[in-house]
Amino acid sequence: MFYQSGGNGENFLGTFLNDETNFPLMSGEAPFRGSFQPIRPLSKFNGQDPDGYWNLRIYDRTAGNTGTLQAWSLTLLYQSVTDVKDDISLPSDYMLSQNFPNPFNPSTTIRYHLPEHLLVTIKIFNILGLEVVTLVNEEKPAGRYDVEFDASNLSSGIYFYRLQAGNFVVTKKMIFLR
Repeated sequence: MFYQSGGNGENFLGTFLNDETNFPLMSGEAPFRGSFQPIRPLSKFNGQDPDGYWNLRIYDRTAGNTGTLQAWSLTLLYQSVTDVKDDISLPSDYMLSQNFPNPFNPSTTIRYHLPEHLLVTIKIFNILGLEVVTLVNEEKPAGRYDVEFDASNLSSGIYFYRLQAGNFVVTKKMIFLR
């Protein structure tokens, strides 16, 4: 999928390989975070049957002890589309909507869009900037999402919610009235 994996501390960190992205891996800068186009197409799996076991090979061609592998993971999800009933288009841009309803009591919905597979965090902060709760902290594929925020254990007031997805960060204000 790619031929080099860093050097001089340039590791692949939070890297998602996606045939459909317009950003080639080799044009990025380490550490590689976000969605990149692999050197060889993933969709073809180099002409091999994608079913079965896939191996992750990690090796160091440099003489001597040049580092320590601390952790790794590999997840391959291969899906063949056999029947499409609805024309569901994926978002082309990031978006964080104003929560609704706003003001709210005791819960509200936060809607967001992702144009690519990324690690997503949504956090709620009070007026002093202190984190109240983390609503989302996981990798999400491209798509449209709704998340519920229940503030029944909080005081009335102004709160802020922040979406971070890759390098995209946006914050909005919401009002909780008891």
